[in-house]
Amino acid sequence: MKKRILVIGVMALILVTICVGTTHALLLSKSLSVTNTFVSGDIGLTLTEGTGSKYTLVPGCEIYKNPRITVKDGSVECWLFFKADSRDDLSSFATYSVADGWTLLTGETDVWWRRVEKCDADKVFAIIKGDTLTVSENVTEEKLASLQGDLKLTFSAYAVQYEGVSTPEKAWDIIIKAREE
Repeated sequence: MKKRILVIGVMALILVTICVGTTHALLLSKSLSVTNTFVSGDIGLTLTEGTGSKYTLVPGCEIYKNPRITVKDGSVECWLFFKADSRDDLSSFATYSVADGWTLLTGETDVWWRRVEKCDADKVFAIIKGDTLTVSENVTEEKLASLQGDLKLTFSAYAVQYEGVSTPEKAWDIIIKAREE
């Protein structure tokens, strides 16, 4: 009888150990991990023009000009700008209109902007509406001869990330500061 009680006691102890061990194992959990990979964002830009760089001014004629800004595939959302630099008297010789989608930057006369969403493919933006610069009817040989230096029209393109920059004016300030450095 004692042997039987001892066997029952040992079995009960084994059973309690198994139950406690199993319960203990059920209350434990493995720590899980999550891996985050961070990569740098970028804005890829190109500014191209498929036409030449020298033009003859013939009164009343239209000159085909097709400057294009391309925001490259994979670029982050951005504020996109172009700046038109020319002599003050260019408009008395030739005029052009800015392509649709651009907004004149507040306080500027020659800086235009637009917001560009994140790019999953190259996005191309025209600068000149209809790709046409129109020569004034008033251009004469005498007027051209009186010019001191060449008439030039230069476009420059810039971009600043959209995230964290609340307005195009703030983005343009960032560009100005970067150009000064």
